[in-house]
Parts: sequence; structure tokens; C-alpha cells
Amino acid sequence: SRSRISPCSSSMKRVMRDLERFTSPGVTSEAPRLESMLLVGAGGSGGAGATALAAWAAARASSSGASDYVRFVTALDLLADGGSGDEARATALAERFAEARQMPTSLLVLDDVDQLC
Repeated sequence: SRSRISPCSSSMKRVMRDLERFTSPGVTSEAPRLESMLLVGAGGSGGAGATALAAWAAARASSSGASDYVRFVTALDLLADGGSGDEARATALAERFAEARQMPTSLLVLDDVDQLC
């Protein structure tokens, strides 16, 4: 069975509609397409479901064929790969973008990267 999210408000319906750009197979073109979307939970203290929604979008993009490369990157991943220095973490993040750039369609979900500061 496919996991589903029930839009419980007009705001949630808008977010779900906006996420369709990332989770549905689109028109292919020769030029790479770069889009971004920032999901921030209410209050900023966690528990609002932004990470769960981003994970759902990544899984849907992968299973629908909308993206050839889907990577969910957390602040902890960057700390583990890059160490404690700012330059090392920036290099680890740049490597994720370089991997994604090599695929025809890719989706990078950056979760809790604000915790790197």
C-alpha cells in the first residue's frame, strides 16, 4: 500500500500542490531544471511534520520515476561526512550537489541544515 497524506487544511492543500512539482514526472528537457522549496514547521521547535512531509515527497518522487536520484541529507550526515569544521561540512554538501548534478533528474532533501550553524 502507498503511504498517503491527508490534507487537513487549505494551507496543507497548497503545500501538497506545490510538492507535486517535485514528486510527479515532468516534461523532460535538455536544460537542467532547478527548483527549491523550504518547509518550515510552525514555531520552529519541531514536531510540525515538515521532515515527514519532505520524506514522503522524496519517496514519492523516487517511486513515481520523477527523479532518477533522490537523496535525503540531514545535518547529522554532513557532520559525519565532513567533520566539525565549516569548510569540511561545506565540502560534504557540495559533494551531494555534484552527485545530483550528474543525474538527468534529481531531488535533494536537506533536513535540519539550520542546525549546522
